[in-house]
Amino acid sequence: DGSIVWGRELQPIHWRDQLRINKFPLWIIGSTEFGRPTLKEIVSHNTKTGTIVVDSWNPSLEYAHNVPISLDTVKMLYYVMKAEMSFSDSY
Repeated sequence: DGSIVWGRELQPIHWRDQLRINKFPLWIIGSTEFGRPTLKEIVSHNTKTGTIVVDSWNPSLEYAHNVPISLDTVKMLYYVMKAEMSFSDSY
């Protein structure tokens, strides 16, 4: 909460190709799994199954880590170009 994030949308036609998660680890993901656009780190992308595995940077135990998400549930995908965290650190 309170972070400011700049991103660029990746059109769905490109989701079939390997995502550039090494260059852009942080993503804004709009999925029916989350209910609202959420900032997550994509740790892997399986192009054969159409799934991504996301991790939360939130240390709280209520947030799941290494969660598989089907790209069928994703409505928008933005790679993060810059993030200013609410605690004054930048990515």
